[in-house]
Amino acid sequence: GLGDVYKRQDPTTPTESPIKGDANGDEMTNILDSMLIRRYLLNPKTILVTENADWNENNTVDLTDLISLNRFLLKQDV
Repeated sequence: GLGDVYKRQDPTTPTESPIKGDANGDEMTNILDSMLIRRYLLNPKTILVTENADWNENNTVDLTDLISLNRFLLKQDV
């Protein structure tokens, strides 16, 4: 399942420079990051790269970041 994708990556090691929205640290911003942030909001013990997941840079990962990321992703699909 998708859980296996997260286990293979090491989200505790951020890339050299932050990639906005890249919550799982795979150096891409995509739907997997959105799903991981959603999982984090439901269970704060979920591991993610908080520096990347904090879309609006207010030092917390919250629903606003998830909404902003989703809006970004929708624009990318056009």
